[in-house]
Amino acid sequence: MDRGAIGILPTRESLVRLADLLDMTLVQKLADANFTANGMPIGIVDARDGSILAGRGWQDVCVHFHRAHARSRARCEASDRFIQGRLSEDAPCEYQCLNGLRDIGVGIVVAGEHLATLFLGQFFYEGEPPDREFFARQAREFGYDEPAYLAALERVPVFSHRSVENILAYNRSLARFLADLAEGELRRQRVEAQLRDTEERFRQGMLSTKTGFFDWDLDAGELRYDPRFHTWPQIPAILRGGVEEVAAVVAAPEDRPLLCESLRRVFDGRSDHLLVEYRRPPADGRVEWVRTRGTVVQRDPGGGPRRFCGTVTDITDWKELQERAIRAERMASLGTLAGGVAHEINNPLSYILSNLRFLTDELAAIGVGEPGRLAEASKVAGEALAGAERVRQIVQDLLVFARPSNVRGAVDLHGVLDLAVNVASSAIRSRACVVKDYGPVPPVFGDESRLGQVALNLLVNAAQAIPEGMPDRNQIRISTRQDPSGRVLLEIRDTGQGIAPEVRGRMFEPFFTTKPVGVGTGLGLSVCHGIVSSLGGEIAVESEVGKGTALRVWLPASAPDPRERA
Repeated sequence: MDRGAIGILPTRESLVRLADLLDMTLVQKLADANFTANGMPIGIVDARDGSILAGRGWQDVCVHFHRAHARSRARCEASDRFIQGRLSEDAPCEYQCLNGLRDIGVGIVVAGEHLATLFLGQFFYEGEPPDREFFARQAREFGYDEPAYLAALERVPVFSHRSVENILAYNRSLARFLADLAEGELRRQRVEAQLRDTEERFRQGMLSTKTGFFDWDLDAGELRYDPRFHTWPQIPAILRGGVEEVAAVVAAPEDRPLLCESLRRVFDGRSDHLLVEYRRPPADGRVEWVRTRGTVVQRDPGGGPRRFCGTVTDITDWKELQERAIRAERMASLGTLAGGVAHEINNPLSYILSNLRFLTDELAAIGVGEPGRLAEASKVAGEALAGAERVRQIVQDLLVFARPSNVRGAVDLHGVLDLAVNVASSAIRSRACVVKDYGPVPPVFGDESRLGQVALNLLVNAAQAIPEGMPDRNQIRISTRQDPSGRVLLEIRDTGQGIAPEVRGRMFEPFFTTKPVGVGTGLGLSVCHGIVSSLGGEIAVESEVGKGTALRVWLPASAPDPRERA
């Protein structure tokens, strides 16, 4: 069969083609086997462009004569248009072409789209011999080689009506079979396209959040991770390295105790989850932050981790926003205390000024010769010096809280708490007495300025929960101790009004507050939560309406200095 010689005119533009859905080489083998077995011709023609997709047994009278000459080919194309316009998914179309031959077409319809037509091929019915004179005149009209044309006509198969019915039943079944196969493939391709689109959208979304995935099979020793991790060379080392090797690859030495402690919770089997933040080496002078979240998804019979999956996110931008929020909250806290601080400064200044006036007068009179008055003048001068020193100390305390810091290391928690109590004393004095219940605790790992901000916020919150006027009946108790895991626990408990259960779960949400307008920004506890989490700690609230509230903060103990062991 000359495949390029036979075509069919398309009736509509389809988005897909049958050849895109089926392996037509296999369909061609089926057509070859079918023709060899029973001599039944077959042709499958693309409904979009008329190209031959598969075929066997098409007759020479069509290939070499009817479709090989322009005038007779026009008749073929008119016949094609006729059959295309009458095909449906269920009903075949039988016709006699304008060139005098019979054919039957069956539509191959996939998802409502007519993608191709299955033709029986040219034939004559038994008992209806061809009109040889008609074909002889046609040969002369179109200039065919008449003897060769009539000889080709003799080779056209002749079928009984019963045989045609059987062939047609077979062709309809074959068309449905091919359509079902093609529709299944179309669904698969569409699902794959949707998955690719979803994956691309997800990938773009992850790129915008600067997040990548990793999957770590500890048994096989395989670590699969996002290609973007190649720009973060320390991440695979961190994930592979266990506990001891981590300290060698973390960029900032002060971050090592936090990272080691967080990873240890995964490796020793006490927890299924990991959340850790650490700094990457500066790029162009900018400190970059990374957050790793992970989960043990499979454990061995002994309880040890076998497979670990998670994400790594570049949170540098978020950290910078958090830092700005912390500074804003710090300034809000200082603004709340401004009136009390002014009062604190005015008290020592008042007697400084009074004593200095007295000292000026007395020293002017020394020349009169009264020795006792010189001693009195010296005493007043000393009081003035003490008052001035108090003013200096207040200003220094305020500067500690106002000064931004990124320096982490060993921090004396009790010293930070004492400083916070001094700064907040004017806000507390009219509401409650402060009780310090300090236990023996090691230095904590953190940032003195940020820990001071946490303590100050918690103390001011505790004070604001207690009405003014009865400080002898109310108490703010500050307790510290070391828990069994080695972490340091700080608890600030008040005897205030307490927190209702329905809002207790929202206490650490940004901008959520139960205070009146103008009293709080709703950032204090959120900032405390962010600071404590960034230091590898935890913060929790316990409260009962009418009885008070306890805020508990767990902080990692600072790792001992190796030089102290030497």
